[in-house]
Amino acid sequence: MKDNELVLIDEDGNETLAEILFTFPWEETGKNYVVFTVGEEVSAAVYEEGENASGELFPVETDEEWDKIEEMLAKPCLERDGKPVVTIFGRTSFLSE
Repeated sequence: MKDNELVLIDEDGNETLAEILFTFPWEETGKNYVVFTVGEEVSAAVYEEGENASGELFPVETDEEWDKIEEMLAKPCLERDGKPVVTIFGRTSFLSE
């Protein structure tokens, strides 16, 4: 499995490979979010890190959280200290001009 992939397991134990688009923390909720695709469908979940680089996904619970996720999808390039930055696969990088 690649760094930008995760395995989703449904209630029947079926595994589906998803591609991670980006992750982001949201201070207001204290949660970390992962935005990913399964085929052509884009989705998101709350991510709680576990041991050995594993973790657990939980459903996004509120409309406010979905609004923030949609905002992040619409605005993938952010600014920090006036410089463009992008966070992909949990890593923040400054873009060169």
